[in-house]
Amino acid sequence: RRANTTAAGTRQLMARKGRSRRSLRAWIDAVRRGRFFFVGPSGASANYVHVDDVVRAMRTAAVHPAARGRTYIVADGRTVEQFVEGICAASQCRPPRLRVPATMLGLVARVAQFLPRSPLTPARVAALTTRVTYAADRIRRELGLEILTPVEVGLRSLVARIVAEERESAAARPIRLAHVMTSPMSLLFFGGQVGHLRRSGFDVTMISAPGDMLDEFGRRESLPTHAVPMVRPIAPGSDLVSLLRLRSLLRRLRPDVVHCRTPKAGLLGTIAAGAAGVPVVF
Repeated sequence: RRANTTAAGTRQLMARKGRSRRSLRAWIDAVRRGRFFFVGPSGASANYVHVDDVVRAMRTAAVHPAARGRTYIVADGRTVEQFVEGICAASQCRPPRLRVPATMLGLVARVAQFLPRSPLTPARVAALTTRVTYAADRIRRELGLEILTPVEVGLRSLVARIVAEERESAAARPIRLAHVMTSPMSLLFFGGQVGHLRRSGFDVTMISAPGDMLDEFGRRESLPTHAVPMVRPIAPGSDLVSLLRLRSLLRRLRPDVVHCRTPKAGLLGTIAAGAAGVPVVF
């Protein structure tokens, strides 16, 4: 009714099914899995507002006499720390403590942005360090509009929906199980187990040091295998490389359960699985 009236919201916190922003989902996922860290000094801005308040603002501006020819901002800003606290409260997870210098991370992001599927980009660093804030004083003063759905309420609703979707997805697919062992010779003890695990609802993946036995086992059982160099003796340098490769692989595979066998795989596998956010580790 009033085409020359504008009600502009900051980034909208979408709580309806299928409409949440991908970047926000990625942020929530990183916090829930313990992968998030703060960037730069505290006090950066997280400019989100619940979509219901944006809709109310547009409806109000469309009919209010004082709104003709005016432009309004709808905002319910928080600091990044407050926003992350809201995610943690909704997810019942531990708040992150690590903080990385913005300048250093910005330099790393300039290189990392060219890597395939890299989550670290200059745009994301900028988003986590911005000090830009938006004031909703005008719409509150002229139209009497107040925020009725705080960001924290929207986060609880969104996190609850994400958890429900994950449970539905998990119930509809096999349980992803990754076995980690130091030497492929350990596969000799798996006779008959893979078939039983599959019949019990598991999708099995084998991880061990490279070798013909690993490749042959994968072909015979028709299952995926992944070779990660590991050695039985204590070797700090190569053990660190193995640990980093295991963590990277488990982050990519995203198993529901990791079962570590043999001493060296038990040590490196449990650390890597914990760092990768695997829910269950044996």
